[in-house]
Amino acid sequence: MLLQKKETKKEWTQLETELRTRRYGPEVERLKTKHPDAAAELAKESIEIQDQLSLLTVYDARLVPSMKEAIERYKQDQAHAIDTIYEENIFYGTVSDELRHLYDLTEEDVRQLHLTDEIVHAIEQAQGAAKSDSSMKQFFANMKDPSKTKDIGGQ
Repeated sequence: MLLQKKETKKEWTQLETELRTRRYGPEVERLKTKHPDAAAELAKESIEIQDQLSLLTVYDARLVPSMKEAIERYKQDQAHAIDTIYEENIFYGTVSDELRHLYDLTEEDVRQLHLTDEIVHAIEQAQGAAKSDSSMKQFFANMKDPSKTKDIGGQ
């Protein structure tokens, strides 16, 4: 970085900004592509790239109901907002009524297990096409109460 500063004659703050952009930029762009509505909300603000990554990460993990709320909380307490969101560990993902009924999942189960339709479908695939609905129900029952777990793999 010293050599780069000498060669480019840029200010330290400009070099630091460029370094952060190179470091965090690709992941920020990936999350913006994945969540274009959240990216649009974020684009309205002037937030440093490392904080954009933090906000997009909590949004992607469904720890905030909206990017707008994440930004509002960030503005209220820039130093601690992201840590507070992680500590609260409130999940805002959803599972469709069809899947909840199929596998006897309550809204509370969805929140506690941090489930989404995508996660349920991934579990279905991991369990294999030969697994029955009752096997999946047992799998989720084991997740809800690990003390009753006999065989999570269903073998």
